[in-house]
Amino acid sequence: MSWIPPEGTVNPYPRRKSGYAGELGQGAHVNIKFLQTAIKREELDNIDLIENIPGSEKWDVKDLFQRTVDKERVGKSILPYLQDNKKVKFFNPLTLVLLPFDSETAQVEKELEYMPVSNFSERGHEYEIMEKEGFYRIAEHSHEPAFSFIEWNEQKVKVVAIDGQHRLSALKRWKDDPTRGHELSSWSIPVVILAMFKDKEEGEAPNILEVVRKTFIYINSTAKEINESRRILLDDESVNCICSQEVIQFAHENDQKTFEKMDMSRLPLMFFDWRGEVVNDRPHPGPAAIKSVEELQEWFKYHLLGEDGSDEQGAALNLDDMVPPLDSYGVNKKLTHEDSDRVRGQFTSYLLSSFRYLMETFKPYENYIYECRKMQREAELGDDLAKHAFQKICFGTHRAGPELIEAVDNRYHEIVMDFVALKQEAFQELIARDVGMRGVWSAFGVLKEIVDQYKEKTVEWMEFSKWFTNNLNTIYDQGWFKSWESQARLHQGLLTHIVFDPAGGIVNYKHSDVRDAFGSLLALLIVKADGDGELQERSWIEISVNLRKPLKKGFRKQFRAELRNTFSGSQVEFTREVNRLADEAVNIRMDKYRKYIESDT
Repeated sequence: MSWIPPEGTVNPYPRRKSGYAGELGQGAHVNIKFLQTAIKREELDNIDLIENIPGSEKWDVKDLFQRTVDKERVGKSILPYLQDNKKVKFFNPLTLVLLPFDSETAQVEKELEYMPVSNFSERGHEYEIMEKEGFYRIAEHSHEPAFSFIEWNEQKVKVVAIDGQHRLSALKRWKDDPTRGHELSSWSIPVVILAMFKDKEEGEAPNILEVVRKTFIYINSTAKEINESRRILLDDESVNCICSQEVIQFAHENDQKTFEKMDMSRLPLMFFDWRGEVVNDRPHPGPAAIKSVEELQEWFKYHLLGEDGSDEQGAALNLDDMVPPLDSYGVNKKLTHEDSDRVRGQFTSYLLSSFRYLMETFKPYENYIYECRKMQREAELGDDLAKHAFQKICFGTHRAGPELIEAVDNRYHEIVMDFVALKQEAFQELIARDVGMRGVWSAFGVLKEIVDQYKEKTVEWMEFSKWFTNNLNTIYDQGWFKSWESQARLHQGLLTHIVFDPAGGIVNYKHSDVRDAFGSLLALLIVKADGDGELQERSWIEISVNLRKPLKKGFRKQFRAELRNTFSGSQVEFTREVNRLADEAVNIRMDKYRKYIESDT
């Protein structure tokens, strides 16, 4: 039973569902009302996926909440299960949310509004209504919640799935199947529809997309886990995740501008695999992507800031000195909405520019950015097919009409092959591998502490980044990031057991190993390139001891292999001899490092 508008007026809410209404509870100044109901086959067209809403690909990174639908998984797994008449069907209700939407600007009406409860009676039934006027309203029966209803204006509201989008995608495909779509006619598909309001007139509340994002991640943390890349972009309770989001958001803001207003020197959004797409439950990086979001977050965690809540992280971002203090910051704590926003501002003020400077002026990345932007410029100056194709490269989708889809996809695949060739040519091997930049950021973090101590002050991040990157480019030109076969013989010797084994294979590439290995060597090479003798001496004292650990491990492995078939004696004697030879080799290598660091070559 729906509320009847006054005589002579038109009901502003043509869409309506009846069901069991209630409240999920209040918190963070948010009131979430729900209606539990079911939909029929024909109503599937009224429900949207975020990726199908025009302009959603350009929403801010922190406003994205759906993982991209894995169409292969839908077609090969979910749809066959739903259509199999031999299997019992069960799945949790789809979770839908009413998103107030401006169709002209393709933007969500983000701000939650406080809506007081109003009452009305009709035909002996009493209701309590909460309404976002012109958009939607929910009427909860005062005595029998199962007799409640929700209504909305489909011209101003998108009904969006925030949980169950893969099931929804499968159901939509089934409905549109010309041979089997009719089989879905008898189904009643369970759904829960959410409507969100501010709980009090005073006080600040998160915007609607922030609430939806939290709802999505909590649902998915107990169901099928979202991939790590998307989890990082959704998590606003972790400092390291927030810092990763801000790096990508900065690129995102630039790349969604018109071509004429875009800063072409900035790190492009497509550099990162920010969409985190999957095919058959396996990562499917974008064609221009160089680094994953997970790798970006781990740079902060292992090399730049430290673990969430740690003293190192607090000091790096000056979090401990913030006024008022961050009450929700610390080990095993999760940031509140307000503290999360303050951390974003702190990272942007202190570290983002210096992080970008290294990434945008380190020679291999600077050259890659130039080539990427060159390809983008050619596409923008080309025909509409090229523009649509490059839009898909950047954002994972395009808005070409149905008649152009095949032609755009063909052009897209041509550009993809250009990127494959570019990536093969652009990077020396250790930069193409994760170990290279892990070593760079490890050296960056270690040397920041040493330089601060040396100068007896906290050096500004940007000043340090310029100094570091200038010297980094020097050692890059010297060939320290090349493949084993391309290394100078001296470099091969100094890199053995640090980043290469004696046969040229990559070793010590894990984050936990890089700091003692390639990161420490790069730090010493950086100060050698700088030429300050006193800084070299301080750095040697602080860093050189780290190199002994990977060297000892590598030489022990080498000598065990060399002696295994020739040594005669007990196992204890064998181990003792291996250790003796390894210790001697480590000492000889350390002398070589010292002489090289102090030399003018």
